[in-house]
Amino acid sequence: PVEASRMLEGQTIHQALALLPVVFNICGMAQASAGARACESALGAPASPQQEQCRDHLVAVETVREHLWRIFLDWPVFLGLPVDKTPVTNIMAIQRACTKILAPSGLPFGSEEGEPVIRSRPLEQQYRWINMLLEECVYGMSPAQWLEIETPQQLVAWIKGQQTLSARYLGKVQQLGWNAAGANGIGALPALDKKQLRDAMRELEFLRLPRWDGQCRETSACTRTDSPLLQRLRSCHGNGLMTRLVARLTEVARLAQWLAWGESHQQEACKTGIGLVEAARGLLVHHVVLDGNSRISHYRILAPTEWNFHPQGVVARSLASLEGEKEVVEAQARQIIHAIDPCVGYRLVVEQGSGPADA
Repeated sequence: PVEASRMLEGQTIHQALALLPVVFNICGMAQASAGARACESALGAPASPQQEQCRDHLVAVETVREHLWRIFLDWPVFLGLPVDKTPVTNIMAIQRACTKILAPSGLPFGSEEGEPVIRSRPLEQQYRWINMLLEECVYGMSPAQWLEIETPQQLVAWIKGQQTLSARYLGKVQQLGWNAAGANGIGALPALDKKQLRDAMRELEFLRLPRWDGQCRETSACTRTDSPLLQRLRSCHGNGLMTRLVARLTEVARLAQWLAWGESHQQEACKTGIGLVEAARGLLVHHVVLDGNSRISHYRILAPTEWNFHPQGVVARSLASLEGEKEVVEAQARQIIHAIDPCVGYRLVVEQGSGPADA
């Protein structure tokens, strides 16, 4: 999969950008946006601020969808509850409606249709429905009210006072004493020097096993999201399971608020042939080189999964920290993997040795 982007080489820009969200369809809008930014920077023709805001909105809605998929499809299994797909169906319908308004062509590249309309009554209605969905199914209160929770004690009170799926899930993690499960010392991916990044992405080994300044790094909702509550949880549990779960809930609430009220929250398009997008699972990087006929001669993609699931990275370190009975280790391992969230399938094997279980 690391070299799959090479199929775009030899294509025109238009052909390649149309293929991106089809081939890499887990976060298709983020992939398309990163590709567009990379091609625009290679051409020296950045998109308009209005078009960049459009992309930010499309990626934000997609990120909310991705987080809600994990919440509504994975969390009930852990609780032994039937999966209710209604909220997932609803957020998918909202995303389709938003895409139709913001990018009638279905792709965030700009078109002959003119500048996208970021603020309109139909779009604002879709964003209100996102907030209503979250209030009813995730928080039991408005996302803005949930973001006012600032201490672990207030979080415990919310858990005890709500019957939403998310409150019950966090409550079980807390009851089992898994708050710090998987905590490790892997640091966050820092702001990247674009020239250094461009040079590094020419090397296949970097794409397969990325390191920055010689270190494995993490890029996820847990590393890019902060709040008074998360600061206190990190001081107690490090980057363990509870911190990761609260970071996901915090990011969803923040994005819902931003969609309803905010302006652009992404970085400006860079100008070195590199396209950057904060996708649901972490920083997505596209690198493109064009030939003299504006055809793609080199295309590389660095996905957040390559950082987070590096053999010595944050998931490996998290799993290596687990101890106990095989069944407990396997259950904790699955929740940690789901919390960090690969964009590909995985297989988990837990072997019981003479010492602590090795995952």
